[in-house]
Amino acid sequence: MNEQVKETGEVDVGSIRRQLNEIKAAEGLSWPDIERTSGVKRGTLSTFATDKYAGDNERVAREVGRWINSRRASATVTATLPDVPSFRPTPSANEVLALLRYAHVAQDLCIAVGVPGVGKTSAIDQYVATTPNVWKLTVSPSVKSVYGLLVKMCEVMRVSEKNAALLSQRLESYLQDKEGLLVVDEAQHATMEILEELRSFSDSAGVGLVLSGNHEILRKLSGSSGRGRYAQLVSRIGGRVVINKLRKADIEAIADAWNVTDPQERGFLHRIGGRPGALRNITKTMRLAGLLAQGAEEPRAIGHIQQAWRQLAGLDETS
Repeated sequence: MNEQVKETGEVDVGSIRRQLNEIKAAEGLSWPDIERTSGVKRGTLSTFATDKYAGDNERVAREVGRWINSRRASATVTATLPDVPSFRPTPSANEVLALLRYAHVAQDLCIAVGVPGVGKTSAIDQYVATTPNVWKLTVSPSVKSVYGLLVKMCEVMRVSEKNAALLSQRLESYLQDKEGLLVVDEAQHATMEILEELRSFSDSAGVGLVLSGNHEILRKLSGSSGRGRYAQLVSRIGGRVVINKLRKADIEAIADAWNVTDPQERGFLHRIGGRPGALRNITKTMRLAGLLAQGAEEPRAIGHIQQAWRQLAGLDETS
């Protein structure tokens, strides 16, 4: 199973065929799964695997061999990456969680606003993972129409409706009496029409609604033009959380999660946490620092953390 597949010179077709079948069986993969990651058509894979392919078997073997080598290389890197600590309820995350609980229980409309990297999305994901009838919908800039929103909602809620004209009705029927919560992340990308459709769902289906995003969503709703355009939406806001920057206690909690005890290392994490990206910066830095330490066969130290941050921030080694 751990043979290295040659990519040049003669190719052992039988060996690659055997390894392909072993990987498929061991990992429970389907031919469509392998097609997606290898680029080899599923029909070619299935006939090659059973020694019934009528075409150039060596060519297919080389393509499959590259996939096998790439998969093993990726697995090696993944195995050496330090694990990211599980969700840590920082003070900022607890604020978001409390808002989510309120919106859910009260079936109210609330807003969670914060600069990037303060843990809003992590808190939302934790609440979704631990609470029934809670759905997270991420609005991307490409979702510009109500129809696009409805399609996304159907995907998230696993609701099937082929008739586009009945999507809204089908979703409303699905949400009725579920006492659920719809959390819209990256809500700053939502158009006025999308926000109004979400408000309508909240009202008609009796579900809580939380709009989460950066300060743009707050400016959109609270500005002089917003108060008029979004009057019905603004009048229904029952609670809000605004996080303008990461708290020191947030960084302390994350440092604890990464088992950082050295005062110099903790101080450096506070410096990173004060930059745009905040907790996200810390997580990426600590993962890379762990990898650098493993590569050097050394215990993780301040030098690895500083080197990791320099690489991620694109700073000169002397910075």
